[in-house]
Formats: sequence, C-alpha cells, structure tokens
Amino acid sequence: MKSLYFLPFLFFILMGCSEKKTSQDISDNSITSNVQPNDVLVQYYESGQPKYSQEFLNGIRHGDYNHWFKDGKVQSNGKYYMGMRNGTWQWFDEKGSKTLEVNYGNSLARL
Repeated sequence: MKSLYFLPFLFFILMGCSEKKTSQDISDNSITSNVQPNDVLVQYYESGQPKYSQEFLNGIRHGDYNHWFKDGKVQSNGKYYMGMRNGTWQWFDEKGSKTLEVNYGNSLARL
C-alpha cells in the first residue's frame, strides 16, 4: 500500500528534475498574475508557435491544458479540475510517441 503513495511522489520528483528552468520559463509563470478570472492563458515561442495554453475558472486552473514542442507537435495534454490534475494526462516525445500516461482521480495518480 505504501508503494501506491510512493510512485506518484517519485514520478513528480523525476519530472521536476528532468527539466531545466530558464529565465524565460520563470518569467512565463509570472504572467499568470495578469490572467482574468475566466480566461485562457496562451504562451508563445519566439517563432509565434504556441507553447502552451491553460484555461482558468475564477482565477483557478480549470479545464484543458496543452503544451507543444517548438515544431508544433504535442508535448503533453490533460485537464485540470478546480486547480488539480484530473482524468488522463499524456506526455509525448519529440517524435510524437507517447512516453507516459497517468490517470488522476480522487487526488491520486495511477500509472
């Protein structure tokens, strides 16, 4: 039973360590303060290609989340429900192959 709780924790640790934060990434996060309560935040690469989009409800992440590579291929997608990941989330590599799928429900992640 303990391993059930350990796996999601390990997953988040590994995902957090695998991605380098740049000053551009950090400044992208600060833009959320300009989001209207019921809005869709879309960030773009310098080329004009969308980087990610996130829906908000009353200022809380709620709805679709999509993240793309610079070439326009999907990197990850899923849904938020009142600020928490919900349902099936998928991650893809740059070739378009699915690398991970996690089902979120009742605040627990299932691989």
